[in-house]
Amino acid sequence: FDVGSVLGAKGSILAKEIKGGGVVAVHVEPATESAILHFQLQGKDLINTECLGLMRKSDPFFELQRLRKSLRSGGKVWDTVFRSHPVDNDLNPLWNESYIDLQTLCSEKRKQKLRIAVYDFEKNGKHVPMGEVKVSVEELVAAISKNVHGSANTALTLKKEGNTTGQLVVLAANITEEEGRSSKVVVEELEEEINAEATAEMEEEITVAAENEEVVAEPDDLNMISPTFVNYIAGGCKLHVVTAIDCTATNGDPREPNSLHFFKDKGQNDYEDALNDICTILSKYDSDQQYP
Repeated sequence: FDVGSVLGAKGSILAKEIKGGGVVAVHVEPATESAILHFQLQGKDLINTECLGLMRKSDPFFELQRLRKSLRSGGKVWDTVFRSHPVDNDLNPLWNESYIDLQTLCSEKRKQKLRIAVYDFEKNGKHVPMGEVKVSVEELVAAISKNVHGSANTALTLKKEGNTTGQLVVLAANITEEEGRSSKVVVEELEEEINAEATAEMEEEITVAAENEEVVAEPDDLNMISPTFVNYIAGGCKLHVVTAIDCTATNGDPREPNSLHFFKDKGQNDYEDALNDICTILSKYDSDQQYP
């Protein structure tokens, strides 16, 4: 992939098939300085989704998901922005410490609801949902537990189809600010439990974006003061190339090597070289690759 080709594609998203199966999709949007969330989670008493429950336990992993607009349906979908590694055969998995920038996670909106979804890993890619919880970055930081056992006030309750399927214990949630100064995390109990049922009811029609589904950043996601070239392209700005060549005598005799019209060894003159270089760059930003 190159940035120009991705920006020129519809929705600034470009996908390519992987040799041997699968598809990789790339989306480009403006980058801004962002705080970093360092975190670590542990599952607690997760439901076992394996068919042979007495012989085998689930292999849990989790995803952080944010709301995006689907280019396919026009509606909202949960778009995965982070995926942990799976922990084999464990209903109390301890996942590695991880980090993600807040611009990617929530466009720096720390009160915005995200979704943490836990799945049982399957080699065929058809991962089995084990539960989910909706939480903001602020609530995640406030839910830090002093020990791996958690508590009724801090552990996040996972739900699946209205039923409790386990808990998530937040072992770490530290935000490093843009200037590089680490903010001190104060361990506090949530003033009230997260109303997961109400949140789920409000967003019950929202589904998880398919692996090949095109999603696009909302204008508010860009978190910027003034538009950039990338914003114009992503917003549908069309570029058209108009050329004009100076054919006056001031360019000299086209048969002489010092003339811009002179055909060099490779069969092109300086004007053609310039047009080729410029149009090669601009063509990356044309989604239909048609040049009327």
